Amino acid sequence: MNILDKNIRIGSEYQYNATQTNSVVSFKDSDLIKTNQLAATIYYYNAIRELQLQNNDEAYKLMSKACYLYADEVFINSLYAILSTRLQGCTFDKVEDVDLLGQLSKFKNNNFEYIKNTFWSIMDKRVSNRNNNFGFQTDLAFCTAAYNRLLPQINDIMLANEISFTYNLGIAYCPIQGEINLRPSLQALKLKPGNKPALNILESNLRYLSEIIDNKVALVDTLDHYEVELRDLGSNDLLKNIRIFLFLDIAQKAFSKNKINEGLKYITRFESAFQSTLPEERYKVKLENTYYEYAMYYVRIKNKVMAQKVVNKGLAYVPKSNMIESATYEMPKNKPIILKKFMKKSEYEKYMKKGVID
Repeated sequence: MNILDKNIRIGSEYQYNATQTNSVVSFKDSDLIKTNQLAATIYYYNAIRELQLQNNDEAYKLMSKACYLYADEVFINSLYAILSTRLQGCTFDKVEDVDLLGQLSKFKNNNFEYIKNTFWSIMDKRVSNRNNNFGFQTDLAFCTAAYNRLLPQINDIMLANEISFTYNLGIAYCPIQGEINLRPSLQALKLKPGNKPALNILESNLRYLSEIIDNKVALVDTLDHYEVELRDLGSNDLLKNIRIFLFLDIAQKAFSKNKINEGLKYITRFESAFQSTLPEERYKVKLENTYYEYAMYYVRIKNKVMAQKVVNKGLAYVPKSNMIESATYEMPKNKPIILKKFMKKSEYEKYMKKGVID
């Protein structure tokens, strides 16, 4: 008779020989014993024996089987105690170790904070310290594998959201060199709108990208793509500030290389996006450098009128700027060259209507 598959009636003619202990268990004719209860009891005592031998892993497996077959309070409390012991000695060096947190989440005890904090410690352990202009070395594969393994084991929605937030915040904290990926930051903010750490990391990532990515135009396109999403997440001011800096940076480089069409495009975007004050000192420096290069373009082509207009525009943003004013110090007195020679007719007319050029 397979006691793990059937319900059995134990009578005076039946006896279960517990061969491992050489003892005999007898029952009255009227007792109806379900096989899972009997098997659970066997697993329980075998687990206790393994625990006494300090085989905690094996004890946990056996006690888990006991609880699965028969959810007795004694079995459950014993399983919880063994699990707690295993967690205390766990270093979480293997991805499958997060199963312990998944198992812990099944208990009714309030383990919310412990699970959340432990998972953050696992993430943090895989992220090295900052070095070289906000660059990070991290084992992203381990973090992602641990997250993907743990999340399906969490039934509590609030805890699952907390685990997702922790994962996305950790991944956002360590951007891959040169990669434009704002998705982890945005996902963290979706889970916790307005969260200060998430906003700070998003801003740091945007600054990092604006400094290390050569293709600033591609970054502006990315920010344009995320514009609505960032605005809805309460990051509109942050987005505006970063974009203002990028507009100025692109325009400065374009003017210095005599790429007038590109320069005019992004200086116009800056002037349209600018509010009332520059957010910080580095924006002031960037603006001075940009309007200096803007004016110097016209100085080089001997258009004194336009050069002076640009200088005046720049001084409206940064009054008494020596940097901007210096563009006119050796301005030639020759007759200006007509810009129409250097531009398509449609582009010339567009900027002329906006008052950017004569």
